[in-house]
Amino acid sequence: GMEIRALVSMASGLYPLARAEALSGLAAVLKKVNAGGGVVECCYACAEKSLRDEDEGIRLAAVRLVGLCAEKFAMREELGGDGDQMDRVFLQLSSMARDMCTEVRIEAFNALAKMQRVSEGVLLQSLSKKIIKTDTGSASSIKGKKLPPKLSFPCAAGIFAHGVEDEFYQVRTVACKTLGALAKLSNRYAQKALDLLMDMMNDDTEAARLQTLQTLFDMATYGCLSMQEKHMHMFLGILMDANVVVRNAARKILGSVNLPKLQMFKSALDGLIAGLEKNPEDQDIYGVLFSIGKNHGSFSANIAKHLAKEINVASDGELILDKPRIKALLMVSVSAAYDDKDKKLDIPTVIFSHAIPLFGMISCALAEDEQDSLLSYLYRQAGMQFWEKKLVSAEGGDYECFSVETVGGTHAQVETTGKTTKYLDEVVIMQSTRLILETVKGAWAVIKPCSIGEVQSTLRYDLLYSVLSHATSLSCYCL
Repeated sequence: GMEIRALVSMASGLYPLARAEALSGLAAVLKKVNAGGGVVECCYACAEKSLRDEDEGIRLAAVRLVGLCAEKFAMREELGGDGDQMDRVFLQLSSMARDMCTEVRIEAFNALAKMQRVSEGVLLQSLSKKIIKTDTGSASSIKGKKLPPKLSFPCAAGIFAHGVEDEFYQVRTVACKTLGALAKLSNRYAQKALDLLMDMMNDDTEAARLQTLQTLFDMATYGCLSMQEKHMHMFLGILMDANVVVRNAARKILGSVNLPKLQMFKSALDGLIAGLEKNPEDQDIYGVLFSIGKNHGSFSANIAKHLAKEINVASDGELILDKPRIKALLMVSVSAAYDDKDKKLDIPTVIFSHAIPLFGMISCALAEDEQDSLLSYLYRQAGMQFWEKKLVSAEGGDYECFSVETVGGTHAQVETTGKTTKYLDEVVIMQSTRLILETVKGAWAVIKPCSIGEVQSTLRYDLLYSVLSHATSLSCYCL
């Protein structure tokens, strides 16, 4: 309309400030219109002419307008018969990513991050400083439809290789973010982009390192991050970073990424265990271990079998459970079995009996709706009978305080008794104390013939059972 024609005319005017404001006005109008009609083409043509202007403010406004036009082009189901449109926009923005002005470079990378349809050949060229040719069949993909391939793309050559080496960390950071945003468009691109991202792990600026880790996590979320063995050493070094925020971000990636080889899986476990030993306060590592074990069931089963052998050769079948390594391996072993609905993994029973004392730690790694059935699951897998007890009231009568089903997945069912919370607590404590004393009495009878191993097992299982019964009954009542 008249407004568009007036702004286009001003964009060709004499005064730089007026031209920049006219381009900004076109961007404001473009945000309000749909992708159809000729408005987008008109704005794009105007912005294209201003990309090489001598004034930095005009170039900055032109790049922003081109980025908005790219978004409108991407919203169309078809590209108006011009299958090369999106690639041309990508190449123009790529050329602006080398601009002398820092703000223009930043804006160019921000605009590139919004691109939705780009030929794989163009994307690959943006990673390589050397001019390459695309495969004959390479083309843009739009909802499964192929567009004509290109031959060479010198404008895009190595823009990301230059971007992640820029002297200003703000440019490096936004280039890193754009690398990840485009990764979901091509698996080949994502694999090659990983090399540049791994190099950024050593960036001098904390903001750039954190953005690199966030980019890797986003790629893992998209399912386009395939960790390679050559990257593991550098990545695991981040787990020992002095900054706790960086360490947490690196662990979050490990909990989401797929590790294709057993040796890579073991290296990841070793790195997390080393982190636990160096920084005992980082207790969230156990939750990451649970996620890794659940995501790599067959590898976790391998760890469980080796751990079971270690338990069997230990003195009287006992292990010191307060060691970070033992806790970590038990966490991984149990997580694999807990997510094994079809019972395909053969996890030794001894793993579950030793994992029972870690009930609280394991439950913290589960969703709330899964926590209720965890303890009964561990008892069943260990071949031990779960509780379904009656409590004796102080008045000498029996009543049902709680009943926990032993069927997997069933939540605790609580029957209120009309007693006050204080009185119920006293009864539960008395009952638990009685069970503990009975256990010790029974253990003493076994000590006489010197059956020490049997005594240890009895005390470990029965005393733990009594304490957990007490704690669970109270939590059930409070619920």
